[in-house]
Amino acid sequence: KTQDDYLCQWIDHRNEYLEALLAMGAPPNPWKCSICDGDRTYKCLVCFSQPLFCIQCCQQQHCMLPFHQIKQWMGTFFEDLSHHLCG
Repeated sequence: KTQDDYLCQWIDHRNEYLEALLAMGAPPNPWKCSICDGDRTYKCLVCFSQPLFCIQCCQQQHCMLPFHQIKQWMGTFFEDLSHHLCG
């Protein structure tokens, strides 16, 4: 097959791919911390499966991981959060 053939196959499924990409940017329901079931508004882009945390669990899990990338849910999007704000 040529690259054009593969592209033609992909075009038929482009909306599915777009929906999957957009869904990755929003937090899942319910809003529970992956550790304590508290409200979760923080996620780590480096941790496997990008778990969501409450502030206390985020601080506890990342106090020795200064190079992990933490983001905070701002109501409609995730914003970069520096580690000194997280703990």
